Formats: sequence, C-alpha cells, structure tokens
Amino acid sequence: MFCKNCGQELMEGTAFCTKCGTSVNQGEPSMVWSEQPKTGDGKAIASLVCGIVSWIACGILFPVSIVGLVLGFLGLKSNRSGMATAGICLNASAFMLLSVAGMLIALLLPAVQAAREAARRMQCSNNEKQIALALDNYHNVHGALPPLYTVDDESKPLHSWRVLILPFIDQDYLYRQIRLDEPWDSDHNRQFHDQMPLIYTCPSNPDWTCCYSAIAGGCFAPAKEAGNVLGFKFADITKGTSNTLAIVEVKESFCWMDPTADVTLEDLVQYGVSSYHTGGANAALLDGSVRFINSISPDELRQLAMPGEQSSEKEM
Repeated sequence: MFCKNCGQELMEGTAFCTKCGTSVNQGEPSMVWSEQPKTGDGKAIASLVCGIVSWIACGILFPVSIVGLVLGFLGLKSNRSGMATAGICLNASAFMLLSVAGMLIALLLPAVQAAREAARRMQCSNNEKQIALALDNYHNVHGALPPLYTVDDESKPLHSWRVLILPFIDQDYLYRQIRLDEPWDSDHNRQFHDQMPLIYTCPSNPDWTCCYSAIAGGCFAPAKEAGNVLGFKFADITKGTSNTLAIVEVKESFCWMDPTADVTLEDLVQYGVSSYHTGGANAALLDGSVRFINSISPDELRQLAMPGEQSSEKEM
C-alpha cells in the first residue's frame, strides 16, 4: 500500500509513513491508496529519454532538448521526480552544448571564409600569371603577341586569342582538335565549348565559366587579314611591358572560345574593373606580374591599358 499524502510505498501494518509522518489508519481505506499514482510519471520518463537522445546527437536535435526540458519540469511533482531532474539536467546541458557550438561557429565562420577567399584570390592571381607567361612565350615563338581574334576571308571573327595560346598552357592536344579555319561556334568546334581549361576561370566564380579578358583596343586588336596570327610586338609597347595591362578579370563571364567577348577599352574605363573578389580585381601586366587593383581612376586605368602612353605611377 501507499501513503495518501506523499505516495511513499508502505509495508503492511505500518502505522505511520516513514517519509512524511502521516498516520495510516488501517481501518479507513480512504487514508491509503491501493496502487501507485501515475500522474506525471510518463513526462518524467520522456524527459529522461529526450535528454539521452539529445546527448547522443550532440545537441543537434535541439527541439528534442526543448521538449525534454518542458516535460522534465512537468514531471517534477510525480513519483519519478528523480528521472525528471536527470532529464532536465541532460536536456539543459545538451542545449547549452549546441548554443556554445553555435557561437563558436558564428565567430570562426567569417575567419574561415576569409581564409578561403584569400586562397582563391591567390589561385586566381596564379592563373593570370600563367596566361601572361603564355602570351610572352607566344611572342618568343611568333615574334608578336596573338591578335584579339583571327578572321576569315570576309574579316569575320574566327577564334579568340585564348585558343591561339593553348599550346603554351599545356593544352596542345585540345588545340590540335579545334578547326582553326572554321568559326568558333561551327558544328565541329561547338563540342569544345564545355572543355575550357581551368586556367581560364577564377576559383571564386560560381559558374566556372571564363572570366579573364584581354582589352580590345589596348594591346590587342583583331587580325587584319585571314591567316594572320600576329598582333602587337613588344617593340610597339613604348612604355614598357611592366606598365601595360594584358589581362583583367571581368564579372560578366562568357564562353572561353567566343572571339568577341573581350572587354573593350572604353567599357573598361567607363565601368572599371570587376571580379568575384571583394574590393577589387586581379590584373596581369605584360611582364607577367599580377596586381590586385582596388582603387584606380578612369584616366589611370586608360593609361595602363594603352600600349603607347606613359602610365602614371600609382600604388595599387
């Protein structure tokens, strides 16, 4: 039997409850219970189960912890108050664990993202450097830089300079498959649109499309006649290769084989440099060096892009 006042289980013949001291009258059935009360016991047990599950899940199932806390408080007045207390402790600690982990993630995430972006920017800079070196090697072999694009007998664009320098970026096999006497978007050449060398895209570009452009009207001009694969010579760069832009990043990405997609000098001067990086863009000079441009006036940008004007000195 059980004490009516506190629910303590009593031995037969006991006159007083050993827990609360209430007198037990054997002759009055109203003073005792024939079975243990159940109110709140299920909530206490459920709270403990929720606490165990929350800890196993390392606090990730935080709604379970919240439910467990509520059930634990509701089960404190039951005969399973010990289980309810244990459930409250487990659920509260699991919830706190998740809260601390969340705060740490919130504090560390910006630093991790900044480190990743710095690595991507460095890789982007290396891509441009390799392209600039390929242009230099092309000049060493052919005696001139490649034209902005080649043309057919009717002076229509055929292929971009990016196609012409493929052998100089370890893509000779791809280069030999492209039909240079057909337009870049012919039935045969169209199959190579999706085979862009990774060196032509910035790692920060989510679309993984080409985003490195020569400057049309700067050191790059279209070929004057069919079969011509020669453009400016370094001798034409009167202010020096270390003061002349070769390649810039653009945020409006395009197909790497498109011969008419490069940014014009006027658009570059009017809208400035743009990229997927924060605060500026990488730009490669003809000598192979790469700078991160974050502040430059339109006049200074024009002077850097033109092959025959003196560039004003500005730290970028």
